Amino acid sequence: TKDGQAVTSYDEAGQYVVTVSVKVPGDLSVGGTATQKFTVTKGSVTADSIFVAIDGKNVSSTNDGAPTEVATFDGEEHAPSVVVKAGKAVLSEGEDYVVTVTTKVDGEDVESAIQNAGAYAIKVTPSAAYGGESAAKTFYASVAKMPVYYVEEASANGIVWTGEPVTPAFKAISQNRDLSFDMVADKDYTV
Repeated sequence: TKDGQAVTSYDEAGQYVVTVSVKVPGDLSVGGTATQKFTVTKGSVTADSIFVAIDGKNVSSTNDGAPTEVATFDGEEHAPSVVVKAGKAVLSEGEDYVVTVTTKVDGEDVESAIQNAGAYAIKVTPSAAYGGESAAKTFYASVAKMPVYYVEEASANGIVWTGEPVTPAFKAISQNRDLSFDMVADKDYTV
């Protein structure tokens, strides 16, 4: 039994009570029953049992100033694929561990999706049952800037002079013309 309930396997962590019945041989030399308690504990998570990949690239946990470049900015989110093991068991995100992705904004760590060009820290923290904060591991990834090959004026009809000062709007475009984004004056470009 486990927690007062009958069980047929011992594959979950917890304390079990079993009754062992010895089969009596034909010569009646042994026989009887005995009750025994035993505990199944969860395996532990070590630094060597946490793995992170993004878009098929293994991400390094070495913070030597050169995070693993996982993508070039393409406007898409690049979600980390995380595997955490305790022994041979593969743990479940949300239940057995959490993943937090941060980037620096004005010198502060801010939670963020891996999407824009920049550096990211991916922290994997096992639940308390698997070591908690002391078993956590941080990985470092980056998204490279999209090389801009073309700049176009962004308005559909050109700039119409109204007698007031105007600010042109521009769009940055990739080499294959498959990616573009609208630029903001004085933030993304100067003229």
